[in-house]
Amino acid sequence: MTAQPLFDTARFRDRLTASGMPEVQARAVTEGFDEALRGATATKTDVETLGATLGGRIDALNAALGGRIDALDAKIDAVEVRLDAKIESVEERLGARISLLDESIGRRLAESQANQLKWFVASLFGALGLLFAALKLFP
Repeated sequence: MTAQPLFDTARFRDRLTASGMPEVQARAVTEGFDEALRGATATKTDVETLGATLGGRIDALNAALGGRIDALDAKIDAVEVRLDAKIESVEERLGARISLLDESIGRRLAESQANQLKWFVASLFGALGLLFAALKLFP
């Protein structure tokens, strides 16, 4: 781990003393926090260095295995391409089916509305017929 400042120790110590903590105690607490953080916290540089080291080890392992990792990576890429193509195909088929269902539902709704209109008109004429018959009974 690198000796990179993880937090502002002077500012932290000033805050502690401003809150009433004695200077000696504030310095001890600040140093304790600094030591604890340095031993337990990775910095961005630490992570980048470790990443570079790991990348180098993977490259060495790939070379030792005769390029099998690269071959496996290529196979994974090929599978991904095939899966993408299959997913697109399924999406197209589903889209076509949804369009057919939408058209079918539209037709059925139109037929239903036409039937309802027919029944409404027939009921209206029937009601008018009953009304005229009733008017003839009561002169």
